[in-house]
Amino acid sequence: MGRLDAARPQVIPDNPMSRLLSVFLLAAASAFAHVGSPDVFYEGLAGPYHLLVTIRAPSVIPGVAEIEVRSAANDVDVVHIVPTPLTGPGAKFAPVPDLAQRSKDDPQFFTGSLWMMTSGSWQVRVTAEGAKGKGQLSVPVPALSSSTKGMDAPIGIVLAALGLLLLAGAVSIVGAGVREGQLEPGLTPDPARVRRSRWVMALTAVFVLALAGLGGLWWKSEAGEYDKHIFKPLQMSATLDSRENGERLMLRLTDPGWARWRKVDDLVPDHNHLMHLYVIGLPEMDRVWHLHPDRVEAGLFAKDLPPKILVDQKVELSALQVDLYKRVLASADYRRVFEEIDAKGVQRAKVLILKVFTTLRAICNHPALAKEEYQGTAVNYDDSGKLECLKELMEEIADGEHRALLFCQSTKMLDIIEGFFRQWRYNFLRLDGDTPPPLRPELVR
Repeated sequence: MGRLDAARPQVIPDNPMSRLLSVFLLAAASAFAHVGSPDVFYEGLAGPYHLLVTIRAPSVIPGVAEIEVRSAANDVDVVHIVPTPLTGPGAKFAPVPDLAQRSKDDPQFFTGSLWMMTSGSWQVRVTAEGAKGKGQLSVPVPALSSSTKGMDAPIGIVLAALGLLLLAGAVSIVGAGVREGQLEPGLTPDPARVRRSRWVMALTAVFVLALAGLGGLWWKSEAGEYDKHIFKPLQMSATLDSRENGERLMLRLTDPGWARWRKVDDLVPDHNHLMHLYVIGLPEMDRVWHLHPDRVEAGLFAKDLPPKILVDQKVELSALQVDLYKRVLASADYRRVFEEIDAKGVQRAKVLILKVFTTLRAICNHPALAKEEYQGTAVNYDDSGKLECLKELMEEIADGEHRALLFCQSTKMLDIIEGFFRQWRYNFLRLDGDTPPPLRPELVR
């Protein structure tokens, strides 16, 4: 819920998820795309099939990307995956796609591996086939080296031993050639030949060691040049400046020197803003603010912060929400979460964790959002504790002739709220991802 222009409670759902929530928070750092994670998470439609795709990009290029595809329903028989550049001729002429392997334990889960050969903007095309036909979606993937791989100690020891063996072999061959190369069969080398062969063997050893040293210097030079191209994101430091009417958040961008052509002011606006800043309350992580700092100068952004007045209001679930919530906790999917965690670990199970968590969150918003669980024919506001609380808040706001700014993370939940606002005869303006960009500034004004 949003902040009112009069002091009003902020509505935060009470989700009694105990065990599942604790597990989900362990995976939270990687479960939400690009918040501290280089992995790519995508949810979309491949024709008639609803897919959840996870791509773990390689940390070194060339490298192997791990692909995981989960179908929301058991209606996909075959999944093919193929990497192509995002643009250019390579995007038009894709190689033969690889067949993703279907899990023996979970028929809705497919995995595969793909090579990313060069740095740049790539895409992974996922093709799903089943009884409903064929569908395809593309997931953009940035391919950049973010680290270097060290050699394992056992391999280093083996290679060093083999190198010494080659050195000894080369020295022995040269020595034998000098000592016995021009002798008739059956003759014994004289002392002069033996001495000469020893001198040549010593010089050969020095020469081979010098070549190895020069090779090591060349290798270090190449490794240093590679390190210069390892991706380094822009760094940001934040400070708070005290002012008479509140505080001002100052954000300064600095370049760690990844690419000479990159600049701290070479930014492209997204939704008419150069910066989207998410502020998360710690340690509970129970509040999130989406801010748009303004650019003061190159690499410096600022945002005036209002006086902070926060009131938490816990909302009880309705009887229907409690019933549906318990059904999910007793479902096979919920049990399979912990089975996969025990078998594969949290990282491998986070796609299924996210699926169950999303269903529970939908029930907490309104049971109608959980289509597989909700059997109602009409959407009633009293089926949701949140909407009951919202109705009471809106009545207070209307009586006081105030205006409210309401935030919602789900467009489907926003559709439900819009329907009730029309039913309750409230005037409102709606701004979401489908709002044309030219109309957004006017709606905000």
